[in-house]
Amino acid sequence: MCRFTLVKATAPQDYENWFDEAVSCHDKKALNGIITTASVAETFPKTHIVASIEKIYGTNCWEKRGPSIRLHRTTNDYLHHL
Repeated sequence: MCRFTLVKATAPQDYENWFDEAVSCHDKKALNGIITTASVAETFPKTHIVASIEKIYGTNCWEKRGPSIRLHRTTNDYLHHL
């Protein structure tokens, strides 16, 4: 996961807007992958960077990922590792 400033003019309000924002971010700076639900992944055209969470293990972005980290279930720890 990584932080990005908004690419589109307005903040996303629904899953379609969030997905479009993620793809637009990829157009500006290459992402390793965009992970979403199966229903959202099926709604949009297939690309090599889009993967449903249900099928993440067989994807290119999963196989090329870096080492895992352990998080405490706190917002601060999550934000620290972004």
